[in-house]
Amino acid sequence: MWPQEILAKYTQKEEAAEQPEFCYDEFGFRVDKEDGAGPRSGRLPAALMEDPPQRLRWQAHLEFTHNHDVGDLTWDKIAVSLPRSEKLRSLVLAGVPHSMRPQLWMRLSGALQKKRNSELSYREIVKNSSNDETIAAKQVRPG
Repeated sequence: MWPQEILAKYTQKEEAAEQPEFCYDEFGFRVDKEDGAGPRSGRLPAALMEDPPQRLRWQAHLEFTHNHDVGDLTWDKIAVSLPRSEKLRSLVLAGVPHSMRPQLWMRLSGALQKKRNSELSYREIVKNSSNDETIAAKQVRPG
């Protein structure tokens, strides 16, 4: 029989070696538990929280740099590609407000410009490729 002291130390090492449970945000990034952000904490992860002054800086930049019409600023009035500038760089480094990320990402990455210049829509590409019998397609499909 093992002495109780050795058994106690052995079980403590096993418990310490267990992997902690991780939480992930909506983008798939791991969120640390000590951030206090989790499904039961009632707090939003830091990436989802918006800094109102930072949002206002973004709005002002977009309005004064890209809105040439009088009236409300809407995303369709903003160019498909944002010209690089030191001001834009500093805004990105300071953080992009969560609510503006989809529209800004499309413009900053060049995806919106490619999408508008494309002759085929994504749905058409999927429809056209649904009949493809590539080796990869055969490997992915069951049976």
